[in-house]
Amino acid sequence: MKKHILIPLAVIFLSVIGCSKPENGGGKDNPQPPAPPQEQITIPSTVDVTPVVPPEGGDSKITFTAASAWTASVISTKADSWVDVNPKSGNPGPAEIKITTTPNDTYVERNATIRINCGGQTKDIVLTQKQLDNITVTTDKVELGAEGGTFTIELKSNIDFSYEIKGDWIKYVSTKAYTDKTLTFSAEPNDGVQKREGSVTVKGGKFSETVKVYQSGGEPTFSISQNIFNIGAEGDTVEVVVTSNIGYHATSNADWIHAVETKATRTESLWFTVDANTSDESRSGVIVICNDNEVCIPVTVNQDGQPSEDVFLELGAYTLEFDHQERCSQVKVTSNESWSAVSSASWCTAAKIASGNYLDVCVKANDTGKKRTAQITVKTDKGAVKKTLTVSQSPQEGNEDFGDDGQIKWD
Repeated sequence: MKKHILIPLAVIFLSVIGCSKPENGGGKDNPQPPAPPQEQITIPSTVDVTPVVPPEGGDSKITFTAASAWTASVISTKADSWVDVNPKSGNPGPAEIKITTTPNDTYVERNATIRINCGGQTKDIVLTQKQLDNITVTTDKVELGAEGGTFTIELKSNIDFSYEIKGDWIKYVSTKAYTDKTLTFSAEPNDGVQKREGSVTVKGGKFSETVKVYQSGGEPTFSISQNIFNIGAEGDTVEVVVTSNIGYHATSNADWIHAVETKATRTESLWFTVDANTSDESRSGVIVICNDNEVCIPVTVNQDGQPSEDVFLELGAYTLEFDHQERCSQVKVTSNESWSAVSSASWCTAAKIASGNYLDVCVKANDTGKKRTAQITVKTDKGAVKKTLTVSQSPQEGNEDFGDDGQIKWD
């Protein structure tokens, strides 16, 4: 009987064990996640955990709730020299800390981290303090020679900026962006003798820096196109082209030579009229042109007298025009008396051909870059009759239409 009773009991015991379940549904084959730890520091969403402080400094307040005792400290290297936090510890419950920053007198933005520690949990407050805005330049003046050239202005700036130029001879030429902190300018050559002054002002916000630009004057230049004119008895108008980078004036010692104020079509030209000579005697006058430094150049005006009735002298041409190359041309001379010729310029020669009926006129190559003029005076041996041949030569860049003999073709 005992044997039959024990077997069912064993079966019942095993069934009870096999069907039993551990509490909370756990077990080796079905583990449950651990309960989340309690939040130790709670900061409301309305609190700014990345405050930005102006350069002049100030206070920032952070409120939170702590589940246990807490501490607060500045953990950024060297930041504790300009950031302080109070209080530095407290008890469980609602709390507030005040972060105090000193003024930032540098031109660099700076950051600090304040860490709140409670029950093994931490919360970081990242604070940013703005830099002191400014623009500075490395020099306050630039000095240039009369030849001009480029110059640079280097500056230190942590804000956007622009520039303003005073002086139309100063130009901005750099292709680099402003952020490179280097501005490049060019100065045109100073053709005058006077020193001149300009400036470049760099502006940003309420700040500005001005760099004075000084340029020295050049050496005085002073020359004229022609200093001898031979005029017929009938009178004429003459032009003297003056090249000068300083002021100048002209005077005449002859009352029959007059300055023509309204004749000038360009400021470097002086025009004079020569009255007709009613006498049979030739005459000469002098125009003196002086610059402001009292450097003077004389211009001689020779004028023929009226010819006698029994002597005549005629030229086949009274004007010759050449291109820039070395050339020669012949002009027929008709006279009942022997004659001679003289040129007013070294680059133009006049020679009587052996036959006595032609004048050989030659010019050297014109490499001056400017048109030039000479006058050839042809006169009878006794000086009773004089004629003037005007010779002009173009510079190389001239576009005139010249023939094979170097003279201009006329339609």
